[in-house]
Amino acid sequence: MLKICTLFKRKVGATVEEYQSYWRTGHVGHIKALSEVRRYIQNHPFAPNGKWPPYDGLVELWVDDTAALKEMGKSEGFARVIEDEKVFVDRSTIDLVLTDEHVVIEGDRPHKAVKQIVMIKRKPGMSPAEFQDYWLNKHAPLVGNPPGLLRYAQSHARLKGYRDGREPTFDGIATMTYESVEAMKAARHAPGQDKVAADAANFLDASKTVAFLAHEYVWIP
Repeated sequence: MLKICTLFKRKVGATVEEYQSYWRTGHVGHIKALSEVRRYIQNHPFAPNGKWPPYDGLVELWVDDTAALKEMGKSEGFARVIEDEKVFVDRSTIDLVLTDEHVVIEGDRPHKAVKQIVMIKRKPGMSPAEFQDYWLNKHAPLVGNPPGLLRYAQSHARLKGYRDGREPTFDGIATMTYESVEAMKAARHAPGQDKVAADAANFLDASKTVAFLAHEYVWIP
């Protein structure tokens, strides 16, 4: 299944409360009306430390394949989605990447769960394929299954996206879901997690990697 990850900034002049409220209510119906959509998740940022992230939202949307994506893009329903986005999204800021999701840990999670989102840029000198292999097969096993971590997934940018010298803003997006901020902090300090942090330098460029917290809203599971 193809997973489309879309980052965006809100429309200029809209408050956090205004755009998040409309996104959760007025916009959802337009997505649910698209027959090609298999899953749909909204991630609404929040800033417990007072520092707002560089993006105002992450959309995770699944369709069967690229053929389904093309059909969806030609539909009247998708045209309505685009038009409705103008109510709360600055469309000039949209950053979209086609990915394959690899679920490392899967578990039940509550509505409005806390999700740590990390947009990763690979280490200089590493090819996209080398980066993906290391991240999934060497780094992920180090994470283990610490208490409090409900779900851990890696979304890898499709290698076709690198053709003809193209380069996505991010090579992958990690999502780690917890019941609460307190549970996240406890998981970070679980035995062995120091090795996870130390290993990051082996495959990512910290200067171009961006992380933030969000509340997860699963509209089409």
